[in-house]
Amino acid sequence: MTISRRELLAAGGTVLAVGLAGCNDGNSNDPVTTAPPTTRPPPADAAVEVDAAGFAPLRVSVDPGDRVRWENVDATAHDVTPDTAVGGAADWEFDAGTVEPGTSIDRVFEERGLYAYRCSIHGREAMCGAVVVGDVSVDTALPCQD
Repeated sequence: MTISRRELLAAGGTVLAVGLAGCNDGNSNDPVTTAPPTTRPPPADAAVEVDAAGFAPLRVSVDPGDRVRWENVDATAHDVTPDTAVGGAADWEFDAGTVEPGTSIDRVFEERGLYAYRCSIHGREAMCGAVVVGDVSVDTALPCQD
């Protein structure tokens, strides 16, 4: 049996097409064509910018269950450390570690109260702030207020 050149090329093309079709089932994991999944943090109900001038705004008011985000827009690291020495402040824990430049940290506040904080790196007189959760009256000044 003799196969013509045309029949041989047609058969080869068919085998190649079938083979390639089996390589791509529509669920390609090719890193060049597949974008990595992106996860974004939930939106914040209040945002506090952190820079060399301090926390801005100095106080934020939110409802119970709201999320507060501290965004470091400075070129140096800072932290958010609970400051229970402020009169009337709630005793709370928050171990978020150091907030590096260009990063942020979040916390959801469930209970009503005054949550005072400071940057332990730069001191309470230089950098402090407060989160007021719910309809709490605040009669105390913060250590970094003028």
